[in-house]
Amino acid sequence: MPVFENARFITCEAEGEVFSKMAAGADGRILWLGDDLPAEYASMPRIDLGGAVAVPAFGDTHMHFESFSTFENTFNISDAHSFDEAAAIVRTYAEAHPREKLLIGFGATDICAFGAKYMKAKKREQK
Repeated sequence: MPVFENARFITCEAEGEVFSKMAAGADGRILWLGDDLPAEYASMPRIDLGGAVAVPAFGDTHMHFESFSTFENTFNISDAHSFDEAAAIVRTYAEAHPREKLLIGFGATDICAFGAKYMKAKKREQK
């Protein structure tokens, strides 16, 4: 059987480790999981998984895999202190992910609070 590589293998163990390579035996069982392939598996055929995520079928993934998937495919704007900074974060993410049809971000609480204060101040200025 092959060595699967260029992926993120989530172990679903308490440590939450993620590895990039996996060697499988002829019966389909996992022989080895890690990042630095041992010499004993170096001659096995390789299959490039193109950056996919793999979770063992026997793992209780409940919310952990969903959270991993969500945060892996979103952007965080919680460090933005203005709408311009938030827009720059969105723009940078969009440029790095040109094939994405939907951009999902999180962490807008502070920027929304800033926006509310800004709008209140503008209303006061107009009076």
